[in-house]
Amino acid sequence: MRFGLALLFACGLTIGCSAGGNDPPYVSGGGSGGAPDGSAGSAGTSDGSVGPDTPMTFDQLVIDTPPQETTVVEGGYDGTGPDPDAPPLCSDAPPPAAQISVGICATATDDECDGKSDPPNMQGHSIPNGAFGNGFDDDCDGLVDEGCDCDGLHQVGTTKDCYLMPSSWVDDATKVPVGWCALNSKGTVKCVSKGGNPENPIREWDGECRGAQPPFNDDACSAGDFNCDGVPLNPLSQDCGCIENPVTCPTEPVKMNPFPDGTDLTKKDPLNPLIDPGTPFIIDGYAWIADNVEQQATGWSWELTGGDCDNILPHPTFAIYKGSTGQSGKIGTQGNNLGSNGKQHGFTTPADNAQHQIWPAFSLSGDYILKGKFELQGKNYECTLKVQVRAPGIRAELCWDTAGDDGNNDVDLHFARLQGNSGCAQHGWFLPCDSAPNADDCYYNSSSGCTSGDDPGWGYADSHKAACHGWGSLRGTPGFPDNFPCTNPRLDRDNISCAPGQTDPNGWPIIKGEFCGPENINLDNPKSADRFVVGAQCYDCVGTKHPATHPHINIYCNGERKLSAGYDPANPPPYFPALIEGGADWGGSLWEAAVVTWKGDPADPCQIDPIPSKTPNPQSDGTNQNCVENGPENNGTGQPTDLWLFSASGAYPTTPASVCWH
Repeated sequence: MRFGLALLFACGLTIGCSAGGNDPPYVSGGGSGGAPDGSAGSAGTSDGSVGPDTPMTFDQLVIDTPPQETTVVEGGYDGTGPDPDAPPLCSDAPPPAAQISVGICATATDDECDGKSDPPNMQGHSIPNGAFGNGFDDDCDGLVDEGCDCDGLHQVGTTKDCYLMPSSWVDDATKVPVGWCALNSKGTVKCVSKGGNPENPIREWDGECRGAQPPFNDDACSAGDFNCDGVPLNPLSQDCGCIENPVTCPTEPVKMNPFPDGTDLTKKDPLNPLIDPGTPFIIDGYAWIADNVEQQATGWSWELTGGDCDNILPHPTFAIYKGSTGQSGKIGTQGNNLGSNGKQHGFTTPADNAQHQIWPAFSLSGDYILKGKFELQGKNYECTLKVQVRAPGIRAELCWDTAGDDGNNDVDLHFARLQGNSGCAQHGWFLPCDSAPNADDCYYNSSSGCTSGDDPGWGYADSHKAACHGWGSLRGTPGFPDNFPCTNPRLDRDNISCAPGQTDPNGWPIIKGEFCGPENINLDNPKSADRFVVGAQCYDCVGTKHPATHPHINIYCNGERKLSAGYDPANPPPYFPALIEGGADWGGSLWEAAVVTWKGDPADPCQIDPIPSKTPNPQSDGTNQNCVENGPENNGTGQPTDLWLFSASGAYPTTPASVCWH
């Protein structure tokens, strides 16, 4: 149970949170009435934790604003201070009343579905947790629906929307947050296995609302409703009629495409329908500060955190540059204990008076959290910005725990179609009908048509060049010439072996070896009702150093994380699924992870159905939530064209469960 976060209900912008001077911009006390120095309030302790039996509210901290002096000279006002004859700027009137009661939390708990953890029903806002949770952090400990079972629509690895704030803090009519929180406090939480037995595993939400940020602990004298009470500009810690706040933190996420142009990192893909190509991708802290004082800001530092595979691979797949090109030089030091759970990987930059601009670059879809800190006029500020990296269609992504280790560590991603191949009588993994266009499986073999400029023959038009060439892509590096088209589907990276000492996502074996990046397959333009199955095969991943390899698969639909399954270093062992047999070209362990159905609805683009096993293997499946086939089970003759069918008849499987043979 993590009480003390209180979510630090985070002063992203410290004009409403700093205790004045150079005090750090964070809420120190966790209890009601806690003092700015962290001393205990009525429900708090000196370290900011919350008493176990008392509902928690949030501190309202006050900035110490020194009085201004007025200079009067003979003949009248000399202009160096406030005009004594001008009407007063301050008012005794209270700030506008909140429309939504904020800061009311349930008693801290490890189980938000224990029947005791729904927040007080303030004005009808509270949404009961029931048995499956409500998608909110009701006890304000930084976790969503912890202890709650996953509902019947969500199997292990699938995700649902979540908000990093209590359910008492929502609009009456819509039952969702308002203001800054509507977009910035929203993320996804995934279903994970929590024990039980192989046939009846316990499925619970893992609690981490990935990509979300908590509300501010108070509003600010800045455009935007930062404490999400339905009313902007109504902080309790200061009078917005008395001061002019020089800082306006961003209120909406920014969007960017993966694989940006390495010669101009501000340039967006002009044909990507999910971003605004007319707005350059520029992160400039000066844009958050009034023009007349922006150059007074000093001590600029930045923190950027990313997604699941960034936390598994040796180094993050993104970077921060000090200039607008990929040749301008990266900045920042890798940290592996960042983020809300202290377990995320990313980069932090040291304080620099001149670094008010940065240029991030991304190679993976998903949500990233960027924090910019600076000092202005004796006060510390922190602005937090969500960066949504979006690409159309389906992206399957594979990483694993032994990537970069010495010896056996080759795992391969497979992405197979489940319709449309009339030229093949038998359907399955690898190449039952030899090569494209009669191959169902998109994977590393050039005969599948996925690794080069050849047409896979699945009936999808090629995408434009910017969709797959650029920073972080292997289609534009040695071995993948720029004239390779962006076929659909396509494999961007076959990670056969890689060098953990290579920190550059563009790194290739010229100097330090290939970067340990995730294998990824992209299909930009699936058709409505088309189905696909995603898997990971152990080509050569078992040895004396590691008798098993633990893979992780992400599936993104229109850039949003819909599946996050497999190995997660944030959870304790044992880890499943486990690949325990190497099989080279046609055999070994193959994790059949999930079936993806494309729906074509912009609001809900795809359906993800994880593949269960009927009789789980305790060594490789762990529970029936996973299906790892250890060698093909269709009793073929041993010829490539007869191995590893989807079903005994060679037909396409009709349900996710029918994909698994055991």
